[in-house]
Amino acid sequence: MGLRQGEALGIKWVDIDLTAGTLRIRRAVQRRTYDHGCRAEGAREPTCGRRRGADCPSRRNGGIQLVETKTNASRRTIALPSQLVDELRTHRRRQAEERLAAGELWSDQDLTFPDELGRPTDPATDRREWKSLLQQAGVRDARLHDARHTAATLLLVQGVDLRTLMSIMGWTEMGTAQRYSHAVDELRIEAARRIGTALWPTVGTDSALTVRPLTVEVVFGHLALIANTRQLEQDSSGRRCGTSSAVSPRAVSPLRGEPRLRR
Repeated sequence: MGLRQGEALGIKWVDIDLTAGTLRIRRAVQRRTYDHGCRAEGAREPTCGRRRGADCPSRRNGGIQLVETKTNASRRTIALPSQLVDELRTHRRRQAEERLAAGELWSDQDLTFPDELGRPTDPATDRREWKSLLQQAGVRDARLHDARHTAATLLLVQGVDLRTLMSIMGWTEMGTAQRYSHAVDELRIEAARRIGTALWPTVGTDSALTVRPLTVEVVFGHLALIANTRQLEQDSSGRRCGTSSAVSPRAVSPLRGEPRLRR
């Protein structure tokens, strides 16, 4: 669904309505840098003698945390495909079994995708599992964030408008969505090239296969077919409404392909 990694890891079951098939995005998992807890008030340097806050015996404010999403656009509700709803129901049953197996060690935080003890999943662990899945599936190596790019591109290919795409992805800038639309335009151009190669047969040469060039007759032939089809639809609609069309149903010449208006 094109979620950011932290957003997916921060989902709680209370955010999911399996009956309505909706998901609310309200928080995210983040790894924050530890602060020194040994620094005296007003002192510039820590007193523990260690440079990194993570190595301080009195470290604080760091580690894996659940944080609120940063922008209003990030706080959103999206619809879920019915197939994904079924998968989530299955996942919830399996998670209940894991919770029983963990017993008192389970940390009940209502997370949908926690670690083996119910705690927030480390993003680094999630990335390693992603790489492992790609390898098992025989898919080329890719970043986890690339899945978000793929989701945005697929939505545009399916005809989703930019405003709807922005609300699904949680974007605030129209320019972000427009960058994806340029990629989709390239896909459409490639699709047009392929359909053209399929419709116009190729002829073999000694060196390679070349596409037969378009001629005036071929172009007018296709235009005549389109015009005749539209005219039949208009005449059918006109008869239902008690009106007549300005162009005869046979006003398209089968030889020249040029529409002839009645005098």
